[in-house]
Amino acid sequence: MPMWHEIPLELGAGEAEAIALSLELGDARLILDDRVARRRARALGVPVMGSAGVLLAAKERGVPTAVRPLLDELRAAGLHLAKATHAAVLELAAE
Repeated sequence: MPMWHEIPLELGAGEAEAIALSLELGDARLILDDRVARRRARALGVPVMGSAGVLLAAKERGVPTAVRPLLDELRAAGLHLAKATHAAVLELAAE
């Protein structure tokens, strides 16, 4: 089982540690928005979800009732989300 310092160097220490911890815990979904970190985690067999996916999953459970304002807040706070991805999330949320 890799330790954080054994995860490839193109990742930050926090991302590497999160992936290593997820591997250690076993059946744990990791929330990552960084594309490189997501690819690396998936390559190691770690299931991942981004912040937009978390919002969609929460909406399916009834809270929040709208994804758009929260997604807009995340983008305003610095979340980089491609326009096509943003549109797809809103479509999946039926907004």
